[in-house]
Amino acid sequence: MPFRFCFKLPDGKEHCVDIPVLVNQFPPVGPDPGPWLTGLRPDISRDLLTLGRIQVLSATLGAELRPAFDAGFTRAAETLRTKLPKGVTLELSQAKAAH
Repeated sequence: MPFRFCFKLPDGKEHCVDIPVLVNQFPPVGPDPGPWLTGLRPDISRDLLTLGRIQVLSATLGAELRPAFDAGFTRAAETLRTKLPKGVTLELSQAKAAH
């Protein structure tokens, strides 16, 4: 399902743009998250991978949106940390925009 946003121009005309979802389901749906995340519950593995994808995509956000995004991302990561098994840690590093 694409994401849609609409905006009105000064002349009053409304324009809508559909943004397709370009990220495939990874890992594939199923009980095994893959060897790199063995030992973690599938829901935690999925959440870790999803946060990673979001962080990479966010690298192109403008300076005005970045602080709000970072605050929300940090809260999501802190929530995920509470779900990690004992001895597993989550360290964050800022994604860099590709040039």
